Amino acid sequence: MAAIIKQTIEITCSEPDCNNTFRWNPNFTSIRPKRCKVCENRIKLEKQQKYAKRYQEKRQVKIAEQRKQEAGTGGRGAETINNNYPKIKRQKKQIRVKPTIHNVQINNSQPKVRKQGRKWFDLPTNELVIYVQQKIVNPYIRKRDKAVYGNNCISCTTGKVEEAGHFYSVGSTPEMRLMPENIHGQCHHCNALLGSNQKGYNRGLIVRHGQKYIHNLHKLHAHSQKANTKLLRNEIIEIANTYKFLTKEKIWVFTSEQFNQYLNDVERASA
Repeated sequence: MAAIIKQTIEITCSEPDCNNTFRWNPNFTSIRPKRCKVCENRIKLEKQQKYAKRYQEKRQVKIAEQRKQEAGTGGRGAETINNNYPKIKRQKKQIRVKPTIHNVQINNSQPKVRKQGRKWFDLPTNELVIYVQQKIVNPYIRKRDKAVYGNNCISCTTGKVEEAGHFYSVGSTPEMRLMPENIHGQCHHCNALLGSNQKGYNRGLIVRHGQKYIHNLHKLHAHSQKANTKLLRNEIIEIANTYKFLTKEKIWVFTSEQFNQYLNDVERASA
């Protein structure tokens, strides 16, 4: 610290009203100051105030000139209304008249061609499965459980049916994603936040359908894992048409055996 203090120089402020002294450390980049920091800040503030005052005066002069000009042309700053000021009339839109032959209009314009989107059964197989699941199967499950079980969630029995939840997830067993016994109506809290709430789901299936129903569901799961077969495109379309028929006729099924009976009838009718 002593070495640093010896290098500094003591300077007195050059302002007449200020006799403050301060220390300055000389180096190659800095210039010897004449004033202390207090005086420098005061002088900067005075300059800023002077520039602001000058700007306000110029602005007021411009505003006064604009108002004089507007007063002469009958603008918003006019003190008197100029009656001779010409009014601008709106030009009417010109209506295009189509050419006629014997008082019959000729339409030269080409007819608009509407772009027809792809139908659901023309989608690629990966997109087709998702579409059938979300747009056809899930709405049927929600309507079924609302009609039969009074809009109550199968897992918690207090929430309302808002989504269609799988007992065995789609990722683990994609073969069972469209089976009616694997899908039931759930609330958003149980399905999304609690991961389908397996304990409550299991309890709800026993209350509604009995122990044998769950036993058969576990058998289907074991069989599908051994077989490891994917749903074919034709099978997905047939399942979708069957669900559409069941939704239209308001027929509620809870097992694959019941569903397959209607699936065969729909196949025969379409053939």
